[in-house]
Amino acid sequence: GTISGAGAPGNPAPSYFPVVLREGTTKITGGTYAVNGEMVLGGVVNHGDEGFDNLLQMDGGTLNISSWFSIGRGNGTGSRSSNVVLNNSSVITCANLSAGFNGGNAANLPKGSITLNNSSSLIDSGNFYLGESPGSVMTMTLNGSSSLAASSGGQHRIGAGGAGTMILNGTSSVTFSGNTNGNGSLAVYVGYGAGSGYLEVNNGA
Repeated sequence: GTISGAGAPGNPAPSYFPVVLREGTTKITGGTYAVNGEMVLGGVVNHGDEGFDNLLQMDGGTLNISSWFSIGRGNGTGSRSSNVVLNNSSVITCANLSAGFNGGNAANLPKGSITLNNSSSLIDSGNFYLGESPGSVMTMTLNGSSSLAASSGGQHRIGAGGAGTMILNGTSSVTFSGNTNGNGSLAVYVGYGAGSGYLEVNNGA
């Protein structure tokens, strides 16, 4: 199927995004979809509000995001959760990934998770932040033969400023690579600055 939008504002000014999945469940079962710009799961209604539970579930298909894939962006104060689940052979590609950005306001404390199952994959061609802002709590779990690839000169941080947890199960794999340009482009930080990182590998790669 095809979804077309008119570019209506998706967040309080001046932060407008072409796609904001604010609450409830969005399920993709097949097809190929493109987002021209930043895609947000969560988003800010009012800073410091409770926020919303939201879920993006892909059981098939491909989602291509030309800019940031922002999970939990400014969503709530820790009692609500922004979650992504990829099943089967579904694929998400993005230019950068942020999980746990507070939207530029310390009153927001996003929480959420990313779960890759079966042979699904997440391909990030830029920065990778899991638990980006202080007070955020984000977990990524890879199961089966799923994979994460973050291959560029971007920054790769598990617990960038908040709490980031990554767990590899089964034959899942994570690949971080890059070049010598930029700050720490070849390094993978498990806990960066004031952030708290945790990495657990259970038969993964």
